[in-house]
Amino acid sequence: MYLLPRYYDRQLVTTYEFLGIRYGDAMRAAASATFLVTRLLADGVRLVASAIPIKVIAISAGVQLGYFEIIFVLVTVTVFYTYLGGIRAVVWIDAAVHSADRGHRRCGIFAGVAWHGSAHGAAPARVPVPAR
Repeated sequence: MYLLPRYYDRQLVTTYEFLGIRYGDAMRAAASATFLVTRLLADGVRLVASAIPIKVIAISAGVQLGYFEIIFVLVTVTVFYTYLGGIRAVVWIDAAVHSADRGHRRCGIFAGVAWHGSAHGAAPARVPVPAR
């Protein structure tokens, strides 16, 4: 609630513009550089994290691939579909991943509720009472 009125008052588009006006160009540049470095590191982690299960699947299929080869293929495919489809391809892939993620979460919640309700007595137990 603090930043939004200031964006509208000054007709700002990015947070970096606000930082430049409020704290100076040095802070704006430092924030931009920090964002770029952390994005670069995060992308590297995502690539390696994606390569690990692919390597396990390849080994179980009898194919010996190194991490470098797997990461090279991942980067090549990503650059190729982004080049062919432009930003539209990136948005559609992000939308598909988001939809799949929401579906997995819903399935997980449903499975957790169903498991917890039946296995741990959350639902009322229907135990017959012996007749006297």
